[in-house]
Amino acid sequence: YGQYMQMIGKRPEDYLSVPIQPSAMRRMRLALRDCLEKNMKILIAAGANVNKTDLRGIPSLYRIAQYGHPEIVKLFIAAGANVNQTTASTGASPLHIATSMGHTEVVKTLIAAGANVNKSQKYGYTQV
Repeated sequence: YGQYMQMIGKRPEDYLSVPIQPSAMRRMRLALRDCLEKNMKILIAAGANVNKTDLRGIPSLYRIAQYGHPEIVKLFIAAGANVNQTTASTGASPLHIATSMGHTEVVKTLIAAGANVNKSQKYGYTQV
């Protein structure tokens, strides 16, 4: 927690003060929370893995779709994010969460990028 607090309010370049290793996901989550496209561009340019999952098995693109930021979704897709990557616990995809949260622009972006509209979660739910 202290490490998160130390990074708040710093310049985007400061998120990269530590080599891209285990803490890369933490910096990516900070940038996601702050919803700053500039931070995401810096992290991707520095080699951040756009298909990385957090400790709970939740992919980065899933989180971005959950927060409803189509521009950052497009940025991740352009960097090679897997639009059909699912969460470890429920098998939900970025399209599942964007649909359930009502993020229409994110839904359109994911479908245009090839998201599987017929994919079901582990509990059998689909987007339709």
